Amino acid sequence: MSATPVASLTLLLLLTVVSAHQNVDVVIFKYEALGSAETDAVKNSFYSFSFCLCSQPCSEPDRSSYCTCQSNIQGKSAAQSVPRAIFSSSCAYSLSSTKCLRARFQSVADEQNLLYIKAELDSRVLSSPSWQLIPNSPRKINSKITAFTRSGDIRLNYMTISSKFTGRSSSAAKSATLRDYTDFSNYPKRSTYMKRLTKLKKNVKKVKLPFSMESTRANIGNTLDQIRNYLVNDARTENVVPSDFDFAAFRRTLTDSHNRYRSLHGAGPLDYDLSIERSAQQWADQLANQEACLKHDPMRRYGENLFFFGGSVIPSAEATAESVAKSFYIEGNGYNYHDFRPRDIHRVGHFTQMIWKSTKNLGIGVAIRKSTGLRGSACLPRKGMHLIYVVVKYDPPGNVLSREHFLTNVLSG
Repeated sequence: MSATPVASLTLLLLLTVVSAHQNVDVVIFKYEALGSAETDAVKNSFYSFSFCLCSQPCSEPDRSSYCTCQSNIQGKSAAQSVPRAIFSSSCAYSLSSTKCLRARFQSVADEQNLLYIKAELDSRVLSSPSWQLIPNSPRKINSKITAFTRSGDIRLNYMTISSKFTGRSSSAAKSATLRDYTDFSNYPKRSTYMKRLTKLKKNVKKVKLPFSMESTRANIGNTLDQIRNYLVNDARTENVVPSDFDFAAFRRTLTDSHNRYRSLHGAGPLDYDLSIERSAQQWADQLANQEACLKHDPMRRYGENLFFFGGSVIPSAEATAESVAKSFYIEGNGYNYHDFRPRDIHRVGHFTQMIWKSTKNLGIGVAIRKSTGLRGSACLPRKGMHLIYVVVKYDPPGNVLSREHFLTNVLSG
């Protein structure tokens, strides 16, 4: 099993949820994402952030009827965001859309108190998974989300501000609504804002997130041991049984993760191929039925990466897929893109195949079996444990052992 680095994003937001219906502003004061070495090709492209407020947990909030969303709120350019993008603290009370990174929600129900975020650059999704839950807080806070960056996350400094309204029909109420929700350049004044904020803080409805929501993909880690521990913890939290494992979501998430990592290295997206999937699935089933240690398919028609995990319970499909991708990608830590050392291929082969530029297609096989304990092996867990075998096959295959092939197919970010 191997691991991949993930990018973190730290946000400072202020979110206040206080009434049956309210207007909510999510204000970002600072974010830190890609470094200068990662942005050469996209330095003039702009970051964008999307936010959703939801009443129920969901993996795709922008498609859920439980959510209200604001999409593609533009940040600064990649060049302007190195080492970090900073916005004035006055953005907490200024309604300027040109100088601040601020998302405005109007008429939000008070039960829509789960805050999700997605980060993009040049129309490429950086956050992994795409949508991630972050704390909903009336105070400035620091947070982070896992992302396809070399640091493994995006760091954020943000807050959310809410303004209560009751739907009164009187002229006074209409005037108050207009005043509260129209972009007058001189409204609200700082003193007015601070008084309101103090009052809101006293009445804020604190949201206690269940443990499974509070833990994000930032916990995956950047070593094999950390990834293994992450999967164990996710399995204990999710307590998925094999019959409930979402194989379609696993394949979709793993394919998306491949393509996001490839985009950091100038490689095009891979197309999913069902004929390759059949070959990968046959080999995954054979390994699982034999309760075998990992070994490559002797029919070398395709390139191939393998992954294995065992436990008394199994993690969610999404967590497993993201861990597989990361385990492949972290082999690239410290990789020398200007040299070719064939003796190192056993250490970096998952990474180089994953981002191999001339590879165009992939297929994924995954098999889950319960260990019988009949085939004793040092690489397998004890009897009764669930075994997950993952086989990813690539076409055309990568890792062609020549200097020319490596230098033209394994590119730096």
